Amino acid sequence: MDKFDDFILFPRLEKELRHLSNHPEEIDAPLIFHGLPGIGKTSFANYLSEKHASNHWSFDGSNENKKQNDMLVFIKNSMMYSALDGDDNKHFSRAYILDEWHDLSNTKQNQFKITFDEITDRGDSLVILCLNTSPKHDKETLEKLVTPAIVSRCDVYDFTPLAAEVEDILEMIKDKYPSLSEDWIDNTYPDLRKITRKGRKTLS
Repeated sequence: MDKFDDFILFPRLEKELRHLSNHPEEIDAPLIFHGLPGIGKTSFANYLSEKHASNHWSFDGSNENKKQNDMLVFIKNSMMYSALDGDDNKHFSRAYILDEWHDLSNTKQNQFKITFDEITDRGDSLVILCLNTSPKHDKETLEKLVTPAIVSRCDVYDFTPLAAEVEDILEMIKDKYPSLSEDWIDNTYPDLRKITRKGRKTLS
């Protein structure tokens, strides 16, 4: 996504994320973006990091349990450099997107505690944890998938709308992509990734 208005967001989340996008100087802790799969968490994380960080890297947590803390080691090593080449007009010198965070074991998650504290103290890096959660399944809630020590160090943004907000989103989608079948939209939601991909093709 190239512009903030390209994203399909329910009003409550749109207000919160627009403020983040417009005021990166107020981001003073790692961020957690969680919600249903395909709802736009990682896409918005990429947008935010590209807009506000000179250097950015993404990591896939689904592979991390098979490795020796590759992403933690990389983050620690890159933080040793006080300055990195990049755009002086951007607020952060670096950004780290830690995707599929829910796939990390509790032990591996807690190994990030000290590093996250250092990042918060320094204030020169943007960290975004993306994970899939579902309010309908007890084993897939934020509290079950992220350790309390990590949650307490982060600012949390829930990308899953309340039931009362779903109708607003469906109307937004239908207005944005009028060529898409309303039945197809109703049956495909909440996979905004698939809807957006197909919808943008109809506009090109």
